[in-house]
Amino acid sequence: MDEVKNTQTTTPAPAQDLQKSLDEKLAEAKLAMEGLEHTEKRLEEERTETASKEIAELEAKLAKLEKEKERYEIEWVKQDDKRQAINRALKPILEAEKLAEESEATLELEETKAGLPQQKMAVEKKRWEADDVRRQAEKEKWELQQNLWKFDSVIEANTKEYRAILEEEDKLKNRLQELKTIIPTQ
Repeated sequence: MDEVKNTQTTTPAPAQDLQKSLDEKLAEAKLAMEGLEHTEKRLEEERTETASKEIAELEAKLAKLEKEKERYEIEWVKQDDKRQAINRALKPILEAEKLAEESEATLELEETKAGLPQQKMAVEKKRWEADDVRRQAEKEKWELQQNLWKFDSVIEANTKEYRAILEEEDKLKNRLQELKTIIPTQ
């Protein structure tokens, strides 16, 4: 049997071990020489510095979130303006559709009451005209409503994203408050 020799040799990294132990020894020496009072003071300063850096990062993130929120708010206003314009355009169309439906119903009753075929045909012709008006109004209404649904969909998606930003903002603000308790007041 041929033995396969491992050509890769793993050598411990003595330089790393030495550096690690040197760092540990230096830290130990610092603690021993500083004394308790100076060690506590140094550790407090380090915590304060770390907290101050994190506070600056959090404040920068919060400022960025504020700009994102503003962008969504402006977009909401634009979409809502478009939605309102469609609703205004839709109002007369809905009224025309309603009038045409009422006219059709009235003419259907009149048609059933008409005795002579000529009268029935005249009423039926008017009913067809009312039906054409109603169909045209419905066609215009559907086109506008589809656009309205698109704007509503955009607003809904933006609102969902905006609320996610608010959740993130709340988390950052809570963390900011925690950090501000670490920093001693001067």
